[in-house]
Amino acid sequence: DKDILREYDNLTAQFQSGGGYDMDVELDKVCNGLGITAEQRIQEFSSLSGGEKTRMNLARLLLEKTDILLLDEPTNHLDIASREWVEAAIEEFEGVLLFVSHDRYFIEKFAERIWVLEDGTIKDYPCGYAKYRSILEHEAMAKPVASAEPKPKKEKVKGGTKELDKLI
Repeated sequence: DKDILREYDNLTAQFQSGGGYDMDVELDKVCNGLGITAEQRIQEFSSLSGGEKTRMNLARLLLEKTDILLLDEPTNHLDIASREWVEAAIEEFEGVLLFVSHDRYFIEKFAERIWVLEDGTIKDYPCGYAKYRSILEHEAMAKPVASAEPKPKKEKVKGGTKELDKLI
């Protein structure tokens, strides 16, 4: 019937435009790069270790072709080969990358702006990690140096306190 063939053509076109035939190749590329085995791909997510979950989540994000990657400690639980593969994939990523990390090497490689959360406020440094470190060093040198003379100690006496004239 012509309607069925027309519907088949429409569905085939949608499948192809969505990367349907290329998805298996892309899936293999990402999973192999992250060291995700065929056996791990069919396991229940809850049965995976922390590192395997990290790898699966990274694979999912990379396969989604998103415009923004929000990553929390992306290099934790990765071996060197997987870490290098993730770094290469991020270098190719054309969208916005927002990440939280304590990995100084990763920060140095990818950060173009640094936000530091401290005492409930965010301080913005619109620069890379090396410049950020330089700013911190400059700020530390600009702080007033504490006086070398210790403050006089106070001695409790009946009726109040009395400052000692000599240092103890």
